[in-house]
Amino acid sequence: MNISENFGLSAISNANDIEVKLNQYFQGYSIKTILAYQLDLKKWEGLTHKTLQESKEYDILEYIKMLESKGYKNSTINRSISSLSKLFSTYMVLGIVDYNPIQRLSESTRIYKSIDPQAKCLITKTDIEMVIKKGTPRIASIIKFLANTGLRISELVNITHDDIEPYNNEYMRIKINGKGNKLRFVYVPLSLYLEIKTGLW
Repeated sequence: MNISENFGLSAISNANDIEVKLNQYFQGYSIKTILAYQLDLKKWEGLTHKTLQESKEYDILEYIKMLESKGYKNSTINRSISSLSKLFSTYMVLGIVDYNPIQRLSESTRIYKSIDPQAKCLITKTDIEMVIKKGTPRIASIIKFLANTGLRISELVNITHDDIEPYNNEYMRIKINGKGNKLRFVYVPLSLYLEIKTGLW
């Protein structure tokens, strides 16, 4: 794959050197990821009629307006901007551009679009109750534990006896070392804790 050509750099005098650097920079990236960057760059150049080397902060704002006018979702716009920012940063490392206009813009202007944080719940309370009713005691205990705490399975399996302590007459407190080594606590009804402790899990 001619990376420098696909990233719009073939006209640069030292394109061969850049080809080597780009190959080194994107080493380890999947073909799918590289193609996604290339498609974002092609969309940018198709709408703005500018290369990244020619682009300034104003062009970024105009590009966002173009994407909005074409009906792109906020999540798609954000992904496109993040992708272009990554390319600008890559070009900076390679000495092709002097700065990243997206990064500079984000320091003074909100360029990323807000996204509705609500997620669709694909599992209903009835689904959970059915699994608990029809599952083995072990499965039922696991499902009840996850439903009560909201833990990831990876967090659940890493709980040790030392992480568990009484909280009050109704709940046990469990220390969780979660994603990114973030420490937090969850609370489990004493009845569920006793169910697990007596060997149903």
